[in-house]
Amino acid sequence: MDVKTPRRYWQFRLRTLLWLMLCLVIGLGAYRAGFENGYADRINQREEVGATFAASYDVRDVVPTRRTPTGTVVEFDPLIRDVEANVLPKTWSSNGGEAVIAEFATNLTLVVSHDKDGHERVAAYLEKLRENKTHQDLAAK
Repeated sequence: MDVKTPRRYWQFRLRTLLWLMLCLVIGLGAYRAGFENGYADRINQREEVGATFAASYDVRDVVPTRRTPTGTVVEFDPLIRDVEANVLPKTWSSNGGEAVIAEFATNLTLVVSHDKDGHERVAAYLEKLRENKTHQDLAAK
C-alpha cells in the first residue's frame, strides 16, 4: 500500500449506511411486535387468578331462549361454555382454575367470580356477542 493512498476500509456510501439502518429498524420493529404478541398470548393462557370478586352481567339479549307451551326455557349452558372457552380458558373451575361462572335464571344474569382482568374480558366478550347479534338481526331484516 502506498503511503499517499488513503485507507478506504471503513468508508461506506451514504445509501449503504441508510440501507443498513433501515434493515436494523425493520428487524427491531418485527422483534418488538413478535414479543408483544407472544406476551399477550401468554397472558391469555394464564392459569392463576388474582383477588376475585363477584359481579353479575345481564344477558337477556344474548342468552338463547325458546318458547314452550308451559313457558319459556332459557338455555344458559351454551353461553357459559362459550364464555369459558373464549375468555381466559384455563382460569375457570371447569378447567381446574379458581374462577366460577353460574347462571341466575330469575333475572337472566350470569354471576361471575373472577379478578379484575377477567371481569373486563367477560364484559368485552359479552359486548362483542351483542354487536354480532345486532349485525345478524339487521342482516336478517
